[in-house]
Amino acid sequence: MMSFVAHPTPRSRDRLFNQCFLDMNRVGEQAGPRSIRPLPLRTAEAASADLGWPLHVIDDCRDDPAVEQPEAFLAALHVALAESA
Repeated sequence: MMSFVAHPTPRSRDRLFNQCFLDMNRVGEQAGPRSIRPLPLRTAEAASADLGWPLHVIDDCRDDPAVEQPEAFLAALHVALAESA
């Protein structure tokens, strides 16, 4: 994961996305598709404020920012990793 974040390539991106999709499929199999619902932004903002955790909102995407807004996703990931170091 760290090498992907530091030096992403099309191949490493595809490997990461494939693994994410496999994990999502496993979750879907365990929970069923109806139980996977998007989290309202106001709920995420409230949880962030209550818990003191950072929240990185990525605009113009629904439930898969890594696919829908990959540049913004990577930028937010870089910030989150830098903040946690």
